[in-house]
Amino acid sequence: MDRKKNFFMPCDLLLAILFPLILVRWASIYCTNNISNGITAILVLAVITGFILPNILVSWLMIILTTISMAYLFLGYMILPTAIKLIVLVIFPIEVLLVNYASQHLIRLKFMKNDRRSINRYLAHYNPHVKLQTTYNAIKLYRRQIRIIKKMKQMNFHTTVTLVRWENSQQFKEFHHYEYLKAMRKLSKALKESRLTAEFIYFLGNGNFIVISPNQPERVLNFLNQQTEQTISELAVPIPIQLKVVSQTVTQENLDRYSDWTVLFKHLMREAETKLVVEYLKGQVG
Repeated sequence: MDRKKNFFMPCDLLLAILFPLILVRWASIYCTNNISNGITAILVLAVITGFILPNILVSWLMIILTTISMAYLFLGYMILPTAIKLIVLVIFPIEVLLVNYASQHLIRLKFMKNDRRSINRYLAHYNPHVKLQTTYNAIKLYRRQIRIIKKMKQMNFHTTVTLVRWENSQQFKEFHHYEYLKAMRKLSKALKESRLTAEFIYFLGNGNFIVISPNQPERVLNFLNQQTEQTISELAVPIPIQLKVVSQTVTQENLDRYSDWTVLFKHLMREAETKLVVEYLKGQVG
């Protein structure tokens, strides 16, 4: 149905433009000036009516005006050829219908475009599969935390950013898409259950979760990270997930180094890769 509408919409728009142009050209050649001017006026009125009035009013207006026109042209004293009378009678409803139909489609396309923008904006800020906010919001909060640390130096505020990374998530996603989504949902739920309400959890895509913990003591964070790793290890996920949890605390001392989100995130990614390699080498030696 939508394909048919999309096909007929440009055709209707083209007809709404060509119909009056052809008719005005024909009237200027084969009709007198009075008739030609009258046809032009009727077409202009039809275009304005089709654009301005809604469907219901257009329908009633067409019925009323057509009835009056029929009575005036065929029952009144109007010396015109019958063919001209018929043309004058039908041009208004035809052009009104064409213009009204085209305008409704243009309005619908405008709303669809706005809706698509809203959906894209929503998906850019929120991932419905894991029910978590995404990178945009994580960066926004992190920058706010950096501004607070800079502004209130006397308070010695700090913030800790924890990366929970599934190392081989993309390879698994390529071959097992639905299982990947299930695993992501389970990981998201596990993080929500193992972290404090004062922390902020985000999904960055590619198997990466970020937890931003403003002003949490180191002892508490160590306990939370251990609890997170334990909760994740106990998940009933039928795949060998290589998960790594690494953290970086941003304070007054290292603020200049990690004030940029990109620098911080690259640092966390390197730490996760290093941790994975170290554990692999330990396993080989063992």
